[in-house]
Amino acid sequence: MTLAELAIAAGTTPKWILNAGATVALPRTYSIALARRLAVVRAIQAGTGTPTPRAYTMAGEALERYSADTGLGRMGVAVTLRGGDAESVAVTVDVHRILSEVNTRESFLRTMYAPKRRGPRLRRPGGHRAAIRAATDWGWDVTLFESTLARSVTERIRQMDSIVQFGRQARASLSRQR
Repeated sequence: MTLAELAIAAGTTPKWILNAGATVALPRTYSIALARRLAVVRAIQAGTGTPTPRAYTMAGEALERYSADTGLGRMGVAVTLRGGDAESVAVTVDVHRILSEVNTRESFLRTMYAPKRRGPRLRRPGGHRAAIRAATDWGWDVTLFESTLARSVTERIRQMDSIVQFGRQARASLSRQR
């Protein structure tokens, strides 16, 4: 999984993930499990303003409790996290909703998302000639394409200039007739 894919799955930006990685020891390899945890971290931060290291720990606890609860057949149970002392504030996290959003984004990644590939652009074997041959096989008239490709660059530019000039003259004559 790439950084961009992780960001999409977690519902955040790559920059946020890099910043979170600077404050928390994120694993070197990205996975969907990490995307789930980071999505819970984002939800905790959005609701409470908790710093990333503490939210990361809380997200781990929430996911552990959620997986233990769902093992008992109780789907969609919100997880409540409390601090160590009696006066601390309780945080309730709807982990089921967050994980369903992550699963939706994961489905998008697997079906529609194609990351940009580094390196030189791959070319078709046979180049543009193979594409013209395929169009001819489909029954298209490609004589105009072939005649254009047979001309030099200078000739093609002159032809385009003459077409533009013709368009200007046609517009001018239409405006004079009105």
